[in-house]
Amino acid sequence: MLTLAIGSPKGGVGKTVTAVHLAAIAARKLDMRVLVVDGDPNHSSLDWLTKGGDTIGVDVAPGDPGEVRKLRRAAGYDLIVVDLPGAREGAFEAMLTGEGGPVADYLLMPTRPEVMDLRPVVRVARTEVVAAGLRYALAFTAVPIEAVPRARERQAELRTGPGLAVADTVIRRYVAVDEAVERACTVLDIPGRHHYARRVEADYTALAGETLGAMGIDTSILRREPSWLG
Repeated sequence: MLTLAIGSPKGGVGKTVTAVHLAAIAARKLDMRVLVVDGDPNHSSLDWLTKGGDTIGVDVAPGDPGEVRKLRRAAGYDLIVVDLPGAREGAFEAMLTGEGGPVADYLLMPTRPEVMDLRPVVRVARTEVVAAGLRYALAFTAVPIEAVPRARERQAELRTGPGLAVADTVIRRYVAVDEAVERACTVLDIPGRHHYARRVEADYTALAGETLGAMGIDTSILRREPSWLG
């Protein structure tokens, strides 16, 4: 069983949306048995996935990030996705300082390219995540279309010198995400070949391929998505 933690010291960067969509893609496109652990006091992913029921295709449970090591012993799951609190609240410490090393196998840190969003994420990555030896990547999420070039510039900047690990995929901001949240589903469940939901689906599928692939999961099938998704 593998554990993917998704969290950021900066709120409002699409953390829960990312957690839910990567979990759904792992379950439905990679046929994995997935448990989402909602460690956020707001219980956003718990509410979303509970209302969505069996449609989304993953199990969900509330949980303290510090208890994830116990959950790893639970039978029947291939992947645990931990939705960490939006603020620090000890969540990163729980992922980094478990007995015998980091609890999570991988940490994905969503951020936006604006300096005020990016600065605290970079600080935590450099001072805590890298030092703990936890595999990780920053990922630009909830990025307005007009800000995508800026996100690409930031990617290059972060990788220079003693660079940080940064995902290639940029998650673009489309209203289809709001539609999915309102309907308690994912963008995978919004119909329409040419709907903007397909673009969001393509972005999250690419990010899932990068992230889960870095964890040693065979994601080759995700690279064979129909070309119209891009």
